[in-house]
Amino acid sequence: MSKRDGLPALTEVTYIADRAARQEDVDRGDALFVLEDNAGDFIGVPCEKIEVPQYALHKEDDGSLLPGVIIQAELIEISGQVILGMLTADDKSVIGIEDEFQLLGVDPDALG
Repeated sequence: MSKRDGLPALTEVTYIADRAARQEDVDRGDALFVLEDNAGDFIGVPCEKIEVPQYALHKEDDGSLLPGVIIQAELIEISGQVILGMLTADDKSVIGIEDEFQLLGVDPDALG
């Protein structure tokens, strides 16, 4: 069984890449998180160095790699930390820092 089984083609995925996500985007399923400070001000900006959407593997706590599609990548300007949002084949959401992911690009064959 291929790691890409059940994952959609990137052309079928909705995503946010050109601006910071808002709650309406999360509600529609186009984004997985909103980066706001305690005052409700947006603290995330699009992370231009990461192509969205693209295939990726998330490094799980047990060492396994979970395949999915990155649908959101935002940079927290104040800290320089990049937060990614990924959907899995069974529509689970994975949100984590950039180091937790192996980015594979747009070719589904990279999933193996």
